[in-house]
Amino acid sequence: MSFAFTDDYSQGKFYYILNNDIEKGHIILTGTNQAGYWFRWNDRYAEGNLQLREYTDGSLRGKIYIDDGSMLGKKFGEFKGFKK
Repeated sequence: MSFAFTDDYSQGKFYYILNNDIEKGHIILTGTNQAGYWFRWNDRYAEGNLQLREYTDGSLRGKIYIDDGSMLGKKFGEFKGFKK
């Protein structure tokens, strides 16, 4: 999975491969708090929340949640990457 954000993190896109096709989704910033940046994401299959935090080593780490009827959603995965 690859993420691309605007410089101010106000929005972005993500890409992944499913059944040999490249799928694309959209990301919109919804707020910030002590946990970092919070986003809503959606693609043609689902939607949910994304939590992203910047670290002093230059990494970006976060958790992906998929909507399941609860307030935050079900944890769908984690990621760690670096800004380019």
